Amino acid sequence: MDRPPIFADHSFATALEANKSSDSWLIVDATAQWCGPCKNMDRTTWRDAEVVAWLEAHATALQIDVDQEQEWAKAHRITAMPTLIAFKDGAEFDRVVGGRKPADLLDWLNGLQQGETAVAQLQRSVGEGDANVSGRLDLARALLTAGKLDEAAREFVWLWEHMDKLQPDMAGVRVSYVASEIETLVSQDESARSQFRAIRDRTAIEAAADPAGDARLDWIVLNEALGEQAATLNWFDHFAAAHPGRLALGAIANHLTPLLLSRDRWADAARLVDDGEQEIVRYHELLVGQVLPADWDEEIKQQFLAMGRDSLRRQAAEMRHILIAGDRNEEAAVVERTALSLDPSDEMKSWLAKPRDELLRPL
Repeated sequence: MDRPPIFADHSFATALEANKSSDSWLIVDATAQWCGPCKNMDRTTWRDAEVVAWLEAHATALQIDVDQEQEWAKAHRITAMPTLIAFKDGAEFDRVVGGRKPADLLDWLNGLQQGETAVAQLQRSVGEGDANVSGRLDLARALLTAGKLDEAAREFVWLWEHMDKLQPDMAGVRVSYVASEIETLVSQDESARSQFRAIRDRTAIEAAADPAGDARLDWIVLNEALGEQAATLNWFDHFAAAHPGRLALGAIANHLTPLLLSRDRWADAARLVDDGEQEIVRYHELLVGQVLPADWDEEIKQQFLAMGRDSLRRQAAEMRHILIAGDRNEEAAVVERTALSLDPSDEMKSWLAKPRDELLRPL
């Protein structure tokens, strides 16, 4: 699809210089050809009549492809797409990350007109109570994006310690997406690192009483976020030595397996597998078989499903080699047949034929 007409043809340098002596805004959309949410905004948000009218009245809009302008992207700390940056008087005033529907974008733009950043808008909407877990998560992410690391740390600490208790259905989000954002935060701020290291150390005491429980999972996830996974491997070695045979570790296995494979410890990973065929069926349901939101653009749906199929193929190839390494050859053959019944493509056949060394993924 062609670039939306609202975006000017000016260079960033020219537009920024003009912005220094203008009362209007400069709105920059940092995008990429491969970015699904970016393409969705190109089809919808950037062509919405109200959005176009606002920009024509109050701003110059530019779109910058980060792959074509890598130095610009590095200089402006672009780490995810789309990133929308608002400049006023030649200086950055605010930025937001992630796709925006027209109404959401207009909320942000109208807030800019009132001198209000995205963080300020979220702080006002979240209020003083603890019940709005989703709102506080949005606020924590906005603070991290804005570089307000002390405030971001305070929110992420609160979320880590409370969100699964106040909103149990977000427990999976906590140990995946939130943990990944904590990893970003602690990589940028030593104070935040110290706070989460202290939480991790307290969690270790709880985990000692329940080696395969939630506290141990938290401890392992925080080791990942802190980049201190040697401690996880040391614990695993002691636990595995004390428990011969297969290890029933539930959700913990999802974090241990990639760590073990990154160290070329395939046979150890096999001890974490209960039923390889069942795992592949579950992966298929999760990655390929789910019902996608009806309001998603068709091309976005196809991109999402293509990514899911690629992930399934890798998972099937890894599971086959894990079981072979654990001397479970018959189960490995069942996994191969099941994978091909779910996806009989040449791509699946190619993945299943890969030697083990080609599947190594250093962490």
